[in-house]
Amino acid sequence: MKRLLCVIFVLCLIVTGCGENTANTDESTLGPLETAFEENSDETLAHQTGEDVKENTDKADEIPKEKDFIDRAYFSVSLAEEKEFILDLTMVELKENDTALGILKRLMKERKIPMETGGSGDLEYVKGIDNIYEFDAGPQSGWVFYVNNEMPSESAGKIKVKDGDMVDWVYITNWSEKE
Repeated sequence: MKRLLCVIFVLCLIVTGCGENTANTDESTLGPLETAFEENSDETLAHQTGEDVKENTDKADEIPKEKDFIDRAYFSVSLAEEKEFILDLTMVELKENDTALGILKRLMKERKIPMETGGSGDLEYVKGIDNIYEFDAGPQSGWVFYVNNEMPSESAGKIKVKDGDMVDWVYITNWSEKE
């Protein structure tokens, strides 16, 4: 039930964020397709000469093809019991062979949130995030992760994140109640 409420809350945040005013965007916040569209708005096209139209037709080749679009996933880090977020739902651009653990480590480093792992290679796991460690809340407490609301059967270092995935890292206090 707690998990469902958390997912509903996160989805509300996403929907609310989609309604933001985009009229005041600059090129740094727009993707390549939106930037190309902004540069060729109706107002600009209405004042073009035939030569300008040819130039813009040539620019059509510069618009990224579907394969050039950036894959994205969504990450969050939270404390299950307190319903508190260490990292609110965050969109990340995927890099080749990104894993659930690799992206988490990158996000924590970028945001200067302390993180510690144990193990190595494919068996590396999260010991602590933001000074909250495994076993701090008892012998069955620690960090778990979900991909699209499912707990994977493999370690986070093995799970490749795909376009559109939602990865949630959650600190739980009792392994027997992890769902």
